[in-house]
Amino acid sequence: MYFEGEGFKFKATVVLNKKKLNHEAFNRGGHNEFYYKMFYYTLRDFLKPENQYKIYLDYMDSLGGEKAKKLTEVLQAGTNNKIDTYIIHSYEAQLIQLCDLFIGAVSYKNRTDIEMQSTIKKRIVTYLEEKIDGGLDYATPQWEEKFNIFRFLPRSC
Repeated sequence: MYFEGEGFKFKATVVLNKKKLNHEAFNRGGHNEFYYKMFYYTLRDFLKPENQYKIYLDYMDSLGGEKAKKLTEVLQAGTNNKIDTYIIHSYEAQLIQLCDLFIGAVSYKNRTDIEMQSTIKKRIVTYLEEKIDGGLDYATPQWEEKFNIFRFLPRSC
């Protein structure tokens, strides 16, 4: 249904070599700050001028509301977009559950520290790779909106 439906867009950001992340120097000392930067980079290319958006983020911690508000301000800056951001638990929305499934498959395929042994996970990866006509461990072109994968290689950031 997802791949045949209209209006659905998915983007995963894969961070390669997380050991190179320097949160002290670039992320106010925290991994959480880095996640919100990645939310920005993940979402900005999907936003078209003059549109309205409702963005649902999965609950991470008690500071999420404040950080989501800042993310909304940054995404709206210099645009005429109307953006409402909501933080909910993933069990409250089927689309977030679907995103969790997609993210899990992309993460599983991009793990270099394990051998893919789970039969069900391999089936999901294979199904998605057939649907997108490509590998989940490769970046997709920036203009690909239905199922987009952005690969981020930090250089001590």
